[in-house]
Amino acid sequence: MCDQGLRGVASAPLIWRVPHQMVVSDFQQAINISKKIDNCRGVTDGGRLLAQSYEHEGNLPGALNAINDAIEANTKVPDGLYLVPVN
Repeated sequence: MCDQGLRGVASAPLIWRVPHQMVVSDFQQAINISKKIDNCRGVTDGGRLLAQSYEHEGNLPGALNAINDAIEANTKVPDGLYLVPVN
C-alpha cells in the first residue's frame, strides 16, 4: 500500500529506499523497547528485520549479532504461545 505513489520508480521495497542508518536505528530502538517490556516476540521479529538490514548494507557481523539476539529471545517465548497439537 505504501509503495503506490512510487510504483514504477524503483523496484526495491520501500524499506530499502530509506537511508540505512535510519532503518537500522529504528529497528534497534524497537528491539530495545521490546526488551524493556519483556516482549520476546518483538525482539525476534525486530531482530530478523535488523539482520536483513545489516545484510543489505554488507554488515555481516552486525547481522549475525542480530540473529543471535533473536534466537536467544526466541528461547524465552513460552511454549503456550505456539500452536502445538495436543495429541
